[in-house]
Amino acid sequence: MTLSDEELVLYADGALSEERRQEIIQSAAHDPELAEILAALDASRLPYQAAFQQKPEPPVPEHIRNTVRQLINENAQTGAAPEHSGTESANVSSSERRVWPSRFLQAACLVLSLGVGYVAGSGLLSHDRSTATAGDLDWVQRVADYQSLYVPNTVRHIEVDQAASQKTLDTIAKSSGLTTAIPDLTASGYAFVRAQELGFEGEPLVQLVYHKEGRPPLALCYMAASQSNNTPVHLQDFHGLSTASWTDDQQRYVIVAEESPETLTELYENIAQVFKTS
Repeated sequence: MTLSDEELVLYADGALSEERRQEIIQSAAHDPELAEILAALDASRLPYQAAFQQKPEPPVPEHIRNTVRQLINENAQTGAAPEHSGTESANVSSSERRVWPSRFLQAACLVLSLGVGYVAGSGLLSHDRSTATAGDLDWVQRVADYQSLYVPNTVRHIEVDQAASQKTLDTIAKSSGLTTAIPDLTASGYAFVRAQELGFEGEPLVQLVYHKEGRPPLALCYMAASQSNNTPVHLQDFHGLSTASWTDDQQRYVIVAEESPETLTELYENIAQVFKTS
């Protein structure tokens, strides 16, 4: 039996009529070549729908809920026009009548854009939407992408040599002019493991790695800033890891760890103070 490309696609999608499907299966019993084709099509039919049905949807983040509530409250305060009768209703401006739909669309778009980014997992959730630029986000995401490959065993068995790490940092500082330091994070449960030089867009990038039992390794990375202006700490999520990034004294920094926003903020305050006094 000869099948058209269209019939092969319909068979693979399970969209053929049952009668036609049985005809093809019966023919395949006497046609080894057709049987091989059908076997390949059957093997390609994976249960994607069932897999997604079993995957629980994550809850909507509380900061999205709060923003939507704020938009709704603003609508309740400013968007409800008083009732008018007779000719008064004709004087209500079209802009007033558009307030409620506008607020509703703002809320709907917010939930859609932020919610999709949250569910996708590879998007970012900003806890501080103030000053991050596209360039800032690019380097932070690249560092987070790299760090997401780390597991506890990646650094668990590394022999710590603080003197060698300090020598590496001294060499980097001499060649690049970077201010270097190894902050003590033991108060947050992290022990220093190693320092190494990486690179981003042709510029040296310092990576300090710390270990905490039961957690992925923490990375503190820093390099020269593309702009001289300082920026406050900016919290984001990538690949299940959280990041805290900021710019200070012509250097930019990022912490990547599996920690809460509160712990990341504490780490940031500790690290920023260390570099201010270095």
